[in-house]
Amino acid sequence: DQNAVMPRSGEVGERIVIPEYTSIDDVDGERPVTVTVTDPYGNKVALNEDNSFIAEFEGMYSVILNACDLSGNIAERKSSITVAPKAGMCAFKFTTPVEQNARIGKKYEISVPSVTNLGAGKSLEIKVTDPDGENILIENNSFVPEKIGDYTLEYLAENDLGVSRKIYTVHSKLNVDEKLSYENFKNSEYWVSDSNGFSVEDDGVKIWDRSYLKLPFDMKNGVEITLGIDVLKNKL
Repeated sequence: DQNAVMPRSGEVGERIVIPEYTSIDDVDGERPVTVTVTDPYGNKVALNEDNSFIAEFEGMYSVILNACDLSGNIAERKSSITVAPKAGMCAFKFTTPVEQNARIGKKYEISVPSVTNLGAGKSLEIKVTDPDGENILIENNSFVPEKIGDYTLEYLAENDLGVSRKIYTVHSKLNVDEKLSYENFKNSEYWVSDSNGFSVEDDGVKIWDRSYLKLPFDMKNGVEITLGIDVLKNKL
């Protein structure tokens, strides 16, 4: 239906219907249209047979319509739907912004929000999953990342109107600051001289040494930095 109107807004918990579209090509005639919807966190949303879905999160949903002719040419149309929290649902208020970067082996402090409209007998729930989707133990509102990749930090609060969620991605990286410190560069333990000697060339004799600096990165994570340095000891 070319006259169908794409919804622009909705509320959490509302059923939102994406209109059915068709694409007309001058040569190939009518072509099917593929609809892709992603939630505010970039996750693909499963659509029902009537192109509808339930808006679970507050924020902006992305809608992409694609059509392809028999020659492989693709036409694309993008739209968005802003979903607001339902009046009276739980709301999160952060006094400290959520830090979205972490270092392996370093304690990550979780920002804890206050919650309004929390249901009787309910409490704020915080979940953390590692890059492999495994649940992480939280102690004293903190955890220690052990893997490189994206950790998922999820906040949940509930009342009679439903469950409110906030999801953040925390990027965990190798803690390179200490590994690249001046003290490690000075430490002879990390320097390896794999070859040395002299060579005779037209312009004389060169005595040389080739050394490598192998810093103590965790090889479990598949990371190593090797620096090579050629030192001209003497030239005759």
